[in-house]
Amino acid sequence: MNDPQSSSQAPRTVNADRGFVGIITALILVSPIAALAAGVGAFFGMSVGVAAWGQESLAGGAAVGAGVGVLLVSAWAVVFVGRVRASKEEWQIHAEKLAAYFQDMKSRGVESHGGDPTFRMLWMLGLKVPPPLFLGTLGNFLHPVGILGAIILTADAINWWQRPNYPMWIMWVAVSIFLLPLIGVGVYNVKATRSMALKL
Repeated sequence: MNDPQSSSQAPRTVNADRGFVGIITALILVSPIAALAAGVGAFFGMSVGVAAWGQESLAGGAAVGAGVGVLLVSAWAVVFVGRVRASKEEWQIHAEKLAAYFQDMKSRGVESHGGDPTFRMLWMLGLKVPPPLFLGTLGNFLHPVGILGAIILTADAINWWQRPNYPMWIMWVAVSIFLLPLIGVGVYNVKATRSMALKL
């Protein structure tokens, strides 16, 4: 654990004031997620508005849905960051575990596993998040599906906003064409991660 080569594998922590790190966390992590949440909320808000009050309520439904999406993801961010934000001592222990993990992966010839940019960013921001192999079934399913699915729904909401006369069923068919294969990607990611975990 005290091997200098091992410790070099651990992600570097942000050696700055905790308040400054909190601002960086909000800008880098929360802002893009909030934008996607607004897009997802807008899509469902548009769907509910059109289904309940007709095509003329598209704009109102989008605005309400986007607002609800941002509020929900803001509440989630407060809880998530509060729970996984490590103290200095906790982060030191976590960094040592990560160093041992990367050293072990390297000794097994698995250089790139765990080097996902998302996880690297979370670790650099001081969040105590486990590597993908220790994330569990739900985490490894939501990792690709949650990000890409939100992008798909946001893109479809923007497309619907630009073409407000499109029927609701057409927009849902367009979403399904992309979301159904994405669910397969999530299942594949779970199986691949689980298989590698059992192998190692």
